[in-house]
Amino acid sequence: MTVNVAGAELLVDGVRVGESSGAPDTFHVGASSTRLEVKKSGFSTFARALALTAGNREQVSVSLEPVAAPAQVHHEAWVLLPDAGRVAVINTDTNRMIESFAVGKRPLGIALNTARTLAFVADGGSKSVSVIDLARKRVVSVIKLSTPPFLIAVQPGRDRAFVLGSESTVSVIDTARNRVVDSITVGRGPNGVAFNPSGTRAYVSNMETHTVSIIDTDTLRVVGTVGLDGAATAVAINSSGTHLYVTHVMPGLLLVIESASQKVVATVPVGSIPLSIAVSQSTPRVYVSDLVGNRVYVIDTELNSVIAEIGQIESPKGLAVSADGSRLFVTAEDSMSVVDTKTNLVIASISGLRGVGDVVLR
Repeated sequence: MTVNVAGAELLVDGVRVGESSGAPDTFHVGASSTRLEVKKSGFSTFARALALTAGNREQVSVSLEPVAAPAQVHHEAWVLLPDAGRVAVINTDTNRMIESFAVGKRPLGIALNTARTLAFVADGGSKSVSVIDLARKRVVSVIKLSTPPFLIAVQPGRDRAFVLGSESTVSVIDTARNRVVDSITVGRGPNGVAFNPSGTRAYVSNMETHTVSIIDTDTLRVVGTVGLDGAATAVAINSSGTHLYVTHVMPGLLLVIESASQKVVATVPVGSIPLSIAVSQSTPRVYVSDLVGNRVYVIDTELNSVIAEIGQIESPKGLAVSADGSRLFVTAEDSMSVVDTKTNLVIASISGLRGVGDVVLR
């Protein structure tokens, strides 16, 4: 037998019989042997059936081909830098910035498609949405709008995004064709949007009319309205779609709304100006940032009460929680903090980002 590389393991019927030298080698096997395998780490595997008789001699040539090592996979946080008109990409395994690149003027909102291959950035200073190829980390298309956008959300399972920007309408973008295809009238001052897990309903919080508009995503029309006692800011939904979480200012509250009954079932005090909400999809936790109070509130969704406060972050803004619920990422003015959600302590900080805004995880 001749194997083109030395150090390959030779097995007959799963039993090791020797190792190749890179030159012709001779091995003795039993006449009842049925299978030959040649293996070496980093190379392809050779296998063939054996059909031998006693005293038979067979010449076998084996060529093993190098196999490329799998690409190293890392997790990323995509952070908006509105003042610079850029997106910073942070490797969340090492907590280091690996790249930044330009988008439109003053990017304010970012969302990923369901396949997590594209990002859509609401460029408030350019009246546009930048479409980014996540693998290549570059803008591949720009969608022009009539008003400056500040927030965007992608509908689960559909090539569609909802954009907030005008006084009382939601713009609907066909993300397969990258163009605006419809608009939906909601309450005045729309400030947040979230979809239920199946994508059949969208919920828009309206700051000026103190309401949440419920949109049927098939008809693209409002089919319900939840009245609130104050200005509604951000909105989020849990992984089962049973409860909405809406922040409310003056006073600062987190409102828990049952999606089936469309009723507020709990109110949780959360500081002065609650800005962002992050709902863990794997643990019973909701996180709310208080911009003025310089803290992030940790809410137990089974108790509907605050169980901890993260207070080491000045002027917290955007929030994103990892898929396994173990890490919380919090953007502030010039940095992003990483929080261990078991201890609710900051374990890392990425500084030097200058004027940080929204964040999403990939």
